[in-house]
This record gives sequence, C-alpha cells and structure tokens, in this order.
Amino acid sequence: MPKEKLIGEFIAKNKIPALEKISNAVLEEHTRDLAGVLKPVGAKITIDKIKHWPGGLKNPHLHYKGDLYVLDDAQWKKFTTPLLQELSTKLTTGPSISFDGLVDAHAIK
Repeated sequence: MPKEKLIGEFIAKNKIPALEKISNAVLEEHTRDLAGVLKPVGAKITIDKIKHWPGGLKNPHLHYKGDLYVLDDAQWKKFTTPLLQELSTKLTTGPSISFDGLVDAHAIK
C-alpha cells in the first residue's frame, strides 16, 4: 500500500484532527525526559509556533496533504508498529542493504 494512502487511512480511522482544526489554538508545551517520556513544562504555545518550531517539531506527528497531525505516544506506537514489522521482514529476507538504508535503519531506537 502506498505510504500516503496508509497515512490517510490511519488519520481517518483514528479520527485525528489536523492541527489547524483543533479548537482552542493554544496547547500545553511538553518536553521529553531522559527516559523519553512526555512531561508538561507548564507553558502554553500557539499552533503557529508549533508549525514553525525551530529545528522541527520533536513530538510524534504526520504530514498529510499539507496538514499537520500531532499524535500522542499511543497513536505513534499504533502507527509505527506495522511499519517496523514490515521493515524487519525486509531486513531479514532481503539480500543486502544499501549504505543509506543502513544509516536510516540505524536511527531506529
């Protein structure tokens, strides 16, 4: 299945609103602790700041048809689990991996 279709179906099935469509356009800012757990920092940020975050948005999110969809950790796990299973199958059954592919795979935690 093409990745764009997969993303669109995941967003629709899980009823994830585009960031622009979230009511109350001010959200609580979070950071990740050393264990990778999201923690609120007690500050509020606007959607505009999120969309133009210096260095890129660090929270799990998807880009789809020009919109931004922010996911919580459970949604991100649900989205990535089948992708990681597919990648694992390709890595174990494929004859080799390119250098760029190895570098990309190395980024997986």
